[in-house]
Amino acid sequence: MGSQWVVYITKLVFSLFLEFLIVHANRLSSLNLRAGQSADEALRKRRIDEAPWHGTTMQIGHTTADGSQAYTHTVPQFGLGVFLMSKPGECKASVLAALAAGYTHIDTARAYANEHEVGQAIKEAGIERESLFITTKLRRGHAVGYEDTLEHCRTSLELLGTDYIDLYLVHAPPEDPEHRAPVWKAMEHCLEQGWVKAIGVSNYGAAHLEAMKTYATYMPAVNQVEFNPWLQRPQLKKATEAIGAKVMAYSPLARGHKVDD
Repeated sequence: MGSQWVVYITKLVFSLFLEFLIVHANRLSSLNLRAGQSADEALRKRRIDEAPWHGTTMQIGHTTADGSQAYTHTVPQFGLGVFLMSKPGECKASVLAALAAGYTHIDTARAYANEHEVGQAIKEAGIERESLFITTKLRRGHAVGYEDTLEHCRTSLELLGTDYIDLYLVHAPPEDPEHRAPVWKAMEHCLEQGWVKAIGVSNYGAAHLEAMKTYATYMPAVNQVEFNPWLQRPQLKKATEAIGAKVMAYSPLARGHKVDD
């Protein structure tokens, strides 16, 4: 009986392995590889296309004085945030895993000190830049003037190793109210120069958003704030939508603190 089971298990393992080879070969044969494209690249592209959240996007734009929308862009609604990934290699490994799983939106910030690892992961993954959406943020302590903002945008581009940023946010309202207008004017310059595809704010309250009407040519495309089923902030959502912006949630799952609720 023992030898019969050995034979049975051996045949079963062999048949499963053979089935895997056939399925893998079929997948490769149906990839329609482009010139110079490896099978690994094609399979990665397929994983992105087959990811359950693929195609779930949101249209954003910047409301102007006449009420029209300028510099519209499409943002994937699901993304990986890399906040608190400060150990060497931690962010890079996480981004690589997310990209392999089909994520296309990565959210970083200068304050996270890991923009360079995001850039390294994207380069190593070999995914076409146009297939990805990168969000990063101007650190609050750097939001002190027009030229400073331009300089830090260029630095983020260098750290990320990319020619453009999809969404560039002011991470929090500049502490000095006198700095808010020139910082936003610099953000608009980054937008007009094509360094960034869209600009927005983060952690802005209703009063901050209302004040922007006095100095903004292009209103923010998004206001990224903590937003989840346990923190719905209806008044802030209303104020954000009133200026033509979209609410972008961080900690949408409350950082896992509510999983037992």
